[in-house]
Amino acid sequence: MEVKVKENRQKGFTLLELMVSVAIIAIISTIFLSNYGSGGRKSDLIMTAQMLASNIRVAQNNALSLKHFEGSMPAGGWGVVFNRDASEYVIFADVDGNTVCNNACDSTSNEDVSRIALASGIIISDTLGDGGSINRIQVNFLPPDPQISICRNNTGQCNYSVGQIVLGDSYNTIKININKFGLVEIEK
Repeated sequence: MEVKVKENRQKGFTLLELMVSVAIIAIISTIFLSNYGSGGRKSDLIMTAQMLASNIRVAQNNALSLKHFEGSMPAGGWGVVFNRDASEYVIFADVDGNTVCNNACDSTSNEDVSRIALASGIIISDTLGDGGSINRIQVNFLPPDPQISICRNNTGQCNYSVGQIVLGDSYNTIKININKFGLVEIEK
């Protein structure tokens, strides 16, 4: 006679298996949350760079369309000024044709059309002309072609073939290039 022994196997997880699973989920969540904040900052930086490139094109379009400023076409066309370590930039109408924004485009300038603030925490970390760092760069568009000049500081020295604006926050940077032909490109 055979006696059948009934096995008593319980189904489920042990306490150790549950603790390991919870630890793995906690580690993955921590990694995700730490990267989530930096992804938002990177996204803000990219959106700010897109807006800056768009505003360079606005100045270019103003020159191409012969847009008037205070009743007449600006003698020196339209331009954009970028200062290193600034949190804003300026679109201006070069009223007197001297290829610089008067009074360094401060609040007393008669050529200041609009000041555009960068997103919070983002600054123009560097401005470069033909690869060399300079304090200020401005891009002028003179109709009807438009002729493009990339100038240094307030000197009227406009012999650069490429201008570069570097935007940055405390973690990332992104570069916006503009060349003598008016091509605006964002380097990611």
